[in-house]
Amino acid sequence: MPGGRGKLTGRDGKPFVKGDPRINRKGRPPKLPDLQELLARVLSEQKEKKTAMELILLTLKEKALKGDLRAGEMLKDWAYGKAKQVQEVDVTLEKLEKLDDESLTALCNKLIEKQNG
Repeated sequence: MPGGRGKLTGRDGKPFVKGDPRINRKGRPPKLPDLQELLARVLSEQKEKKTAMELILLTLKEKALKGDLRAGEMLKDWAYGKAKQVQEVDVTLEKLEKLDDESLTALCNKLIEKQNG
């Protein structure tokens, strides 16, 4: 076959004709369904007059009351948001002197932006 394997040109292969079964009229199928819609559908399913999400939350609550710290932390984070985590950076003059001019300028600019904004 001219052009080698997998390298079709206008002269190689057969052109499509009307009614050709090789034509994919529907296009490529989507890879995954929309996650938001899928979660809403799954978590809103009813069982014992409660939604799946309600049952999950009740199970987490029961585990937290029995002493499961991770379950309690998850409930707290979902209800009130995660606590802000602060990270301290130890910068000494010796470390700053080792930086080249470009890195030092970039660091100063970031500090100025943070202070102003």
